Amino acid sequence: MKTVRKLLIAMICMIMACPFVSVQAKENRVGISTGPVILKDVSGTWKHNSSGWWFQYSSGGYARSKWEEIKGNWYYFDDSGYSVTGFRKIDGSWYYFYPGGEMLTGWYSSGNKWYYFTPETGVMRTDWYLIDGQWYYFRPTGELATRWVRSRGTWFYMGGDGAMKYGWVYPGDGWYYMDPKTGKLKTGWQKIDGSWYYLSGGGRMTTGWQYFEGSWYYLGGNGIMQTGWIFDGASWYYMDEQSGAMRIGWLQLGDTWYYLDPARGGAMCTSSVQVDGAVYQFNASGVWVGEAVQYTPVYYSQRDSRWASMQFGAWNLHSAGCVPSSLAMILSALKNQSILPPEVATWLYNNTDEYNRRSIGGGGLCAVYAAEHWGLRSSGLGSADAIRNELAAGKMIIAYEGPGAFASGGSHAIVLFKISGDSTYVYDSFDSSRNGWYSISSLWAQRSSDPDDNKGGYVFYSIYK
Repeated sequence: MKTVRKLLIAMICMIMACPFVSVQAKENRVGISTGPVILKDVSGTWKHNSSGWWFQYSSGGYARSKWEEIKGNWYYFDDSGYSVTGFRKIDGSWYYFYPGGEMLTGWYSSGNKWYYFTPETGVMRTDWYLIDGQWYYFRPTGELATRWVRSRGTWFYMGGDGAMKYGWVYPGDGWYYMDPKTGKLKTGWQKIDGSWYYLSGGGRMTTGWQYFEGSWYYLGGNGIMQTGWIFDGASWYYMDEQSGAMRIGWLQLGDTWYYLDPARGGAMCTSSVQVDGAVYQFNASGVWVGEAVQYTPVYYSQRDSRWASMQFGAWNLHSAGCVPSSLAMILSALKNQSILPPEVATWLYNNTDEYNRRSIGGGGLCAVYAAEHWGLRSSGLGSADAIRNELAAGKMIIAYEGPGAFASGGSHAIVLFKISGDSTYVYDSFDSSRNGWYSISSLWAQRSSDPDDNKGGYVFYSIYK
């Protein structure tokens, strides 16, 4: 029996030309095979005592340290001659014997664990094994593996029944793709059914924005790489039709031009932007409509001798003229006429409660009221980026600054226009020597916290036609 069994095992090993053992079983999980091919059948009598069962040959003696086929079932007898039961390791291989001593073949369950014993030999399987056209993996202990298995340097996924899975699988923490031919876990860029997907280093399908080798890509909720226009809930972006990489800078589609602003992460521009010193204007659909008009304010000093001593309430323009003077600079440029600081101060003092009424100077709402009176529009700006966008559109801005570069205490109004990177040009009505380029970030950081200045909710206002 030992010689026959070893010959059968050797024949099986010769079949192992691939990483998996391709021997086909004949029975299903719940069945028991008929065991090895019957070569002989011995005659004798079963005997029993308190130590177990043994087999007495009709010709005399008994089976000991050997395999024996009796009435179509295989048994193994130990050194003492007793028929073994349960799991037994014999000549380096594991077998299972029923309580009656019969060798088991095929599927076997113990608790919630499954094992498989080769129908031809009864040897417990480990590693890969092909059963009824499906691959299974058995751990070194013989236990059938389910879910993830790492073998020969790669990952495989086994279903709840232990059969190896192919294609898309969902273990509960995301989608993974197993090679449809080998079952190996795929990673990186993969073209599946005509669409591109990106599978992370761990194999999980990615969605949303992903950055690879210097370019941004966008994977939809279904994992498919997007091309053309996409909207991520906040802005529009354009993904190259061929590669899927996000485009930046100028984009021509047919006869239409768009600008995908690098300063905003490639988002489509829908207002205006400064490119290489020129300011370009775009409509709400992102279409370029021409170059924006860049306005330059007319400079006025609140300390000009012609009006510095003019009194409005308890204060004159010399000491409290920064707001009407700053507004006069902007209004004169937009209306293309001379609108002097005293004219603005007179209207604000006589028609609003915002200038020199409750305290010195004018609050933030002066900008709103003055723009409306002179037939213009105004917008409160609530962030440094909003300031940059308005300046890039060629607009002028009145800014209320707290202590810092322009005020030692209280607050002071100045005019901003033009933009270069993060810098803007400032006109200061109180001291022209302070005119020049300043960081937009620093101006935003030094914005006024005075309640009167913030009464309208903002301390930066753009004024425009």
